[in-house]
Amino acid sequence: MDLQVQFLNKENEADAIAIIKSGLTQHWGSYDPSFNPDVTALFNHYGDRLMTFWQAEKMVGTAAYYPKDAETVFVTRVSVIEHLQGYGIGSRIMSLLEQHVVELGYKFAELETTTNWEPVVNFYLKLGYTVTRVQDEDTYFVKRLHAEII
Repeated sequence: MDLQVQFLNKENEADAIAIIKSGLTQHWGSYDPSFNPDVTALFNHYGDRLMTFWQAEKMVGTAAYYPKDAETVFVTRVSVIEHLQGYGIGSRIMSLLEQHVVELGYKFAELETTTNWEPVVNFYLKLGYTVTRVQDEDTYFVKRLHAEII
């Protein structure tokens, strides 16, 4: 599966916002900006740490990261357009993001998701993430990254 990567810019921010809002609506049944204030200002919040993924000149997914410490990034805002879910795009997005942060020198990726989103929890487990804790309604994961990620 060939995906092109573009880092977030002002020209593609509206498309990235739409994909992320759609994903949140898909999971929660509605979108509440008060729970996700970063989404309305992705460029200001993430800048070029939000990666957008394209097929045939159409944005199909997003993923962002930010440094937690010198060795670890926290991954967030992983979204795939709903009608393309289940075709391996999410796995490829994660692989490309992991490859990028390894090239930046990071050794670990952490993330979290809502515990009752079983398909998402299983998705991260399938990708080699390990549960570090379950707290309140969230499951937290970590993965040791390797330079040979492609």
